[in-house]
Amino acid sequence: VFLIGLIYFAKTRSKFNKLFKYLPPVIWVYFLPMLSTSIGIIPNDSILYGWTTKHLLPPALILLLLSSNISAMTSLGPKAIGTMLFGTLGIIIGGPIALLVFGGFLPEDAWMGLGALSGSWIGGSANMVAVGKSIGTSEDLFGNMIVIDTLVGYGWMGIVIFISGHQKTIDKWNNADTDIIKSLNIKMNLTAKKIPTSFNDLLTIIVVGLTFGYLSLKLGQWLPNVGSILTSFGWTIIIVSAIGICLSFTKLSELDNVGASHVGNIFLYILLGTIG
Repeated sequence: VFLIGLIYFAKTRSKFNKLFKYLPPVIWVYFLPMLSTSIGIIPNDSILYGWTTKHLLPPALILLLLSSNISAMTSLGPKAIGTMLFGTLGIIIGGPIALLVFGGFLPEDAWMGLGALSGSWIGGSANMVAVGKSIGTSEDLFGNMIVIDTLVGYGWMGIVIFISGHQKTIDKWNNADTDIIKSLNIKMNLTAKKIPTSFNDLLTIIVVGLTFGYLSLKLGQWLPNVGSILTSFGWTIIIVSAIGICLSFTKLSELDNVGASHVGNIFLYILLGTIG
């Protein structure tokens, strides 16, 4: 927790801007605890590590999914939703093809790493952890995937940022209609609704996250394993995702205005630090 706080304190300092531009906080949150373990500050093994993975990921996902503004997205029509789905489909199809081509040069459990990586490219760090844990990706392999995710992701982002300087020319050449993107930015901008967090708000956030997370964990344990891919924790992630999305349609979604996603991110970063 101290290291996570230190990382985000440093991120607010302008002199570290370039450092965090190329190496995002998620890398430091993972690797500084790893370094601390290597030099003996943090123990190699602790009962806390297994507990953190099991009991903090489900509530983190619940709290992060509360802000899923699905009604705003669906109102944008098939073009916007189709764009997102085609992007996801590209990852789902491209991953197995890449494994088919290069699988002979990789270790047997490479598919687990690729699964975690595809989770990141479809839905960010939280999704990477969720998918990785649900299919049993080892800590060592997960660390490699974080490095790959950063190098490839930020390498590609650099190319995209360069191309974005010519956006108007490219849009004109493609005869692209950008109104849908402007509309999405307006509808998905929830910053204006943020209000100060009260004690009751914070308590409610923690109760909702831990209660529904624990319920999902128990339901997942009752369901049967499907081969080596869909384990009880895999079921837990599916149930958590369904519950989180359902709750986003209720009044509980307003908890994001008082910091639910921040609490979810704290849980997630503690988990990433623990894996490190």
